[in-house]
Amino acid sequence: MHPKAKEVEKMLMNAKRVKEIIAELRVCWRVVHRQRRRIGMKLIWATDEERWAIADKRGIDRRSVS
Repeated sequence: MHPKAKEVEKMLMNAKRVKEIIAELRVCWRVVHRQRRRIGMKLIWATDEERWAIADKRGIDRRSVS
C-alpha cells in the first residue's frame, strides 16, 4: 500500500478532483486510480449541479466541489 493511500482516500471522500489530489499530495495518477477502485468509487463526468447533489448527500460543503 502506498504511504499516502489514507490521505488520498480521505481527499476522494471529500470529493476533491484528481488534479487537486495529485498537485497537493504529489502522487502519481495511478495511486489515485488504485485508491478510487479499492474503495469502490467510479469515475463519472458530472455537471456542477450533480456535484453539489453528491456533496449534499455526503454532508460536505458545496464550495469544496465547485
